[in-house]
Amino acid sequence: MFLEQPTAESVQSLAAATPEKRFWLIKPGITPIESTRIEWIQARFPSAKLIPPVHTLQPGHQGIQPEPPMEMMLLELNE
Repeated sequence: MFLEQPTAESVQSLAAATPEKRFWLIKPGITPIESTRIEWIQARFPSAKLIPPVHTLQPGHQGIQPEPPMEMMLLELNE
């Protein structure tokens, strides 16, 4: 599911599709500091928390072409 600007409905659909309430989010770009990353998540998923660590996927990793690097993070819905 592509959630650049998720709506309440899309997050509810995501919660319904993930009984364990955890999902992976892959986002473009590298966030320089943890607080910025958390702010980015809270702005889009206020009912989710980050489960560390965050994995950085470099360009070319398993078909990510060609740029930018991606961040892969596990989120848990608090609903």
